[in-house]
Amino acid sequence: MTSTKDKGDILERVVAWLQEVPGVMVQRNVRLPMLGSRRNTREIDVLLTSHISGHEVRLAVECKNEEGRIGSPKIDKFRGKLEAVGIPPSLGIYVSPHGYTEGALEAARAAGIRTLVFKGLSADRLSLEVAQAFQSIVVLEPVMNF
Repeated sequence: MTSTKDKGDILERVVAWLQEVPGVMVQRNVRLPMLGSRRNTREIDVLLTSHISGHEVRLAVECKNEEGRIGSPKIDKFRGKLEAVGIPPSLGIYVSPHGYTEGALEAARAAGIRTLVFKGLSADRLSLEVAQAFQSIVVLEPVMNF
């Protein structure tokens, strides 16, 4: 019998593998320092890093392969993790094969987190979501040429 952790590891590996393309550094289980701390860290399941117009852009992907749908407490926890390490929640992607409760979807929408259901999720669909997230940072990046 496969444990929840083993199932989560499989999902992480597949999601990371689908993103291995030129120009994107893919890392699994990365421990990032919390803002204002040298010792405390938070783990990101899959971290995607690229450079756009000379700016480093990092996307964080949370992968949960649990029995039921993801509830709002898990989305809130992910949002808190992103904020703690300095990644805007709008650059967060949550992947689950079993979907989300309505409360979780509302919490994700409010935070700007993309929610994906792995069931039937093709490499093209995941790549499209990642590309849109990378592009959104370019639109939001302030230009300071004074």
